[in-house]
Amino acid sequence: MGASAATSKNIVTPVEYDPVGQQLREYLPYISTQATENYDAQTSKKQADYYKTKYGNSEVHPYAETIPEAATNKPLMQYTQGSVFRNSTPLAETQNGIHKPRTDATGRFLSNSYRISQASENIPMLLYENGNIVNRGHFPDGALLKTITTDPDG
Repeated sequence: MGASAATSKNIVTPVEYDPVGQQLREYLPYISTQATENYDAQTSKKQADYYKTKYGNSEVHPYAETIPEAATNKPLMQYTQGSVFRNSTPLAETQNGIHKPRTDATGRFLSNSYRISQASENIPMLLYENGNIVNRGHFPDGALLKTITTDPDG
């Protein structure tokens, strides 16, 4: 939080966390109507009102949002700021309670999926030994965790 030279009011950037301390939402900054640096529990609402007033749109999403996977709490999907990226709710819950992106989602978001490597992928196990790179065969099943990231353009 810092003061704007033009208004002598605070510039506030709210951040929202989940119960385990993982950042879920990072809001765009806004100019607060109060001139003190006291904590304000209403910053998310005030920030949304600020952007709705500024742009005249009730569907403004002035925050980036991370949606964690239920089982591992790893980032599953990430939205950037703006309503153009939020056309639909892109989650579907599988039978075991793990959230996965819907195949018919129309929003623009970055998605992550997590896989365990398979020996059939033939990923070489290259080690650095005595100044040389040495091939020690291939990684066995389950030796590596893969994070597959898909950007908003697919």
